[in-house]
Amino acid sequence: MLPLLGLALAGCLPDVPAALRFEVQDPLLAGGAARVEIRLGSGYVEDSLEVSLDGERVESLFARTADGTVGRLPAASGPHQLRAQARFELLRQRVPRRKVVRFVSPAGAPELEASFPTDGAASVPRSEWIRLDFAAEVVEETRASFELACLGAVRPVAVHALRSDFLVLNPEGELPGGVDCRLAWQAPDGPAELFFATAPVGPAAHVVYDRTYRALVAPLPDDFWLVPDPASPTGRTSSWVFPTGSPTWSGSSRRWLRRPRAPTASAPSARSRSS
Repeated sequence: MLPLLGLALAGCLPDVPAALRFEVQDPLLAGGAARVEIRLGSGYVEDSLEVSLDGERVESLFARTADGTVGRLPAASGPHQLRAQARFELLRQRVPRRKVVRFVSPAGAPELEASFPTDGAASVPRSEWIRLDFAAEVVEETRASFELACLGAVRPVAVHALRSDFLVLNPEGELPGGVDCRLAWQAPDGPAELFFATAPVGPAAHVVYDRTYRALVAPLPDDFWLVPDPASPTGRTSSWVFPTGSPTWSGSSRRWLRRPRAPTASAPSARSRSS
């Protein structure tokens, strides 16, 4: 069995035993950091993982997950080398495994000169756009590094360049109310950050709503003209009665809509009567 194990680890066999799975995913670059996920097989020996980034040990930045471990590593602009190794147990043997991953962080954004909200701002409207004014151009690859998180959960955000040095960030939907948020992006030496707190959720609007009160016209209830109808898919139908034949008019409406008659020869004019 041991010779077969050696062949599997050397890549000579098509499949490595599941217990020895050791997969280092390509880093996800956002917010001036590299998110690294390592998947570990069932034979992983706990606390045997060693990870270094550019020669510096960083395994303390990783946290265990259901099928491995995930770490968020600050990464300056430029090329990097990630080395990971761990031990696994199979057939009562301790088997070491190693991986090397190389990646390049995007160019860092220049210095931030002004922002709205400002760093540390409170009661920021939940639908507010974030405006960032930089000292120089922010290149396109750096724009993709912006990351917004509230209560630790990443929120989708669209980045728009009004000028090469002025960005507007539009979060998707409203941000949660009364929570701390963090905006991070790639700077030359690692992540740059902006912290703010959103406004609390206000009370629900009080709207007078009474569909039986016909004098109430602002706002007009949206179901004012609805009546129960078991035959309708929604169980309601409009109470309006629409004419199906030729319309008939009576009273003032008929007089208002009727066209004036053309004068006839038998009808004497005002001048002939006065004569």
